[in-house]
Amino acid sequence: MLGRRRCRRTVGRLLLTGNAPRAGSAWTDSGNAHDERHLKHRAKKITRPVPVPPELVTLLGAHLHVYGTAADGRLFYGRHGAMLSESVYGRIWQQARRAALS
Repeated sequence: MLGRRRCRRTVGRLLLTGNAPRAGSAWTDSGNAHDERHLKHRAKKITRPVPVPPELVTLLGAHLHVYGTAADGRLFYGRHGAMLSESVYGRIWQQARRAALS
């Protein structure tokens, strides 16, 4: 018998509603660095459900309890509710990788 995949029970679900890629203000219709868009390959106003394992539900619940959300509902945000820059994401991912993979 070939290897079996272990099934994990998910206890949560994220509903993704859109994205806001950074293109630079010279390249967006709005003049902002980020252009809000609907999800790829989905009609406007359609959400995408993403299953979440129990450990992540716990971590996100604790994060929400301490920090709440930005005014527009984003889970992670910078000072004064601003969107996080790519450099911030890069630094955090580097720290997380060192902690998890060392």
